[in-house]
Amino acid sequence: MRSHNCIDHFVKAAEQYPDAIAIIHHGQHITYRDLHTDVKKAARYLSEQGVTQGSRILILLPMSIDLYRSVLALYYLGATVVIPDAWATRQQLSQYCDQIACDGYLGGTKMHIFALFIKALRGLDLHLRPSISKGEISTPAVSLSAETTALITFTTGSTGIPKAANRTHGLLNAQLTALQEKINPHVGEIDLCTLPIVLLINLAAGVTSVIPNQSLKRLSDLNIDSLYQVIKSTKVTRITTSPYVATQLAKHVTQHHHPDSQVRRIFTGGGAVFPHDASLITSAFAQADVTIVYGSTEAEPISSISATALINQASQLTHGLPVGKCSPYATVKILKLGIDSSDLSQCNALHPYLADDHEVGEIIVSGPHVLAEYLNDPIAQQTNKFKIQQTLWHRTGDSGYLHNGRLYLTGRIGQILKVNGETTYPFLIEYHLSQCPGITCGTLILVSDQLCLVVESALSHSEVNARLTHIRHDRLVILDRIPKDPRHHTKIDYSKVREMCGDSGS
Repeated sequence: MRSHNCIDHFVKAAEQYPDAIAIIHHGQHITYRDLHTDVKKAARYLSEQGVTQGSRILILLPMSIDLYRSVLALYYLGATVVIPDAWATRQQLSQYCDQIACDGYLGGTKMHIFALFIKALRGLDLHLRPSISKGEISTPAVSLSAETTALITFTTGSTGIPKAANRTHGLLNAQLTALQEKINPHVGEIDLCTLPIVLLINLAAGVTSVIPNQSLKRLSDLNIDSLYQVIKSTKVTRITTSPYVATQLAKHVTQHHHPDSQVRRIFTGGGAVFPHDASLITSAFAQADVTIVYGSTEAEPISSISATALINQASQLTHGLPVGKCSPYATVKILKLGIDSSDLSQCNALHPYLADDHEVGEIIVSGPHVLAEYLNDPIAQQTNKFKIQQTLWHRTGDSGYLHNGRLYLTGRIGQILKVNGETTYPFLIEYHLSQCPGITCGTLILVSDQLCLVVESALSHSEVNARLTHIRHDRLVILDRIPKDPRHHTKIDYSKVREMCGDSGS
């Protein structure tokens, strides 16, 4: 039986391109040959420490050569890699350990000291380091079925309770295939990569990955000048990053340099990219083809659009944000708004529940690269997944519509406002707010039955009100900073905004 162990892609790349540089980080670089050797040495160390097929190991390492050597070594042994969010609190780490029954953790010296103060980590059987043995493991990589869990990551919904995403080797292979089709990695490319999963795809294709020389734990704290110097010094030809980093780099280039001619391709995803951001990026990186990918932890990619096509459709943003043509690996449908999961569990056909062309509803997706389950979380499973005639569908929680085979976003389902029979999509208002001089960003929320317009600005109330007479609102709140999601620093954290506006959630 053919093995589905996703390390096989890296092994093949290492055999084909042994002298190519695999990863560059902090001035150090490692070739595919040397990384392959180190992976086998790390696998021997881990095996000697007690890691076996099926062991679940919590990884407490930042993006680094150590991280990817350790991950690949664990896959070599058939173990499961558990990666928490970089900003996870002590309480969340304890929740992760309890939720998915980890066998051990792997981290550097600082994390071993940190772990002493977390009972859930202290109690694990295996306390591992990113080490290697003097010799290589003597056995080949473990042969695994497609259903074997490879990677467990966590996605936090509106409740704030982490959901454990079960990524099997079959799913990772399907995701790799779908993203490779979109990214089309070229041997010889040098990619500045801030997205951990994409770096694994690079390692399967012989691409050189450059990891920033600074922590990615809090993107808002990135030193953009230092990051751009890394791009220049390592001769980066491709950038794969979040919209926030892409736009900050573009602003830096525009303010301090001539348009960059070195970077040839940019891929960005993890948050909305509006036409003005696309224009900024394409102007700064004049020789680059810029692609915006729409997807989620559970389904990546769903669709994509070129920055040029987005800019050309700027006039359509009164109805929805264009996110392009759906991936050939994804079947995308629009579910009518207000459909309960219990209704879907009882039906034999999906068609009666689907919205018409150009009608706003919930975006749902199926395909081989779509996450099948959350571990030990039946409520999340029931809420976000349903099956009809053996086809598993994922509810994205995003609203949008299809028109002529193209997908458009209108924001999160939970943010749609209905007041006095009128439907408002704050997501689209957020775009117009970002275009208003003197306002960095903003949104519209409902607080105590009042439409509350929230903006990030240094302007006075009278100045803001004068500029936003076209947006209906009952109350204006001006904040020094609107909180964003910690992962990509792109999406507004609506729950925190509500708290800041005095909404207790009752």
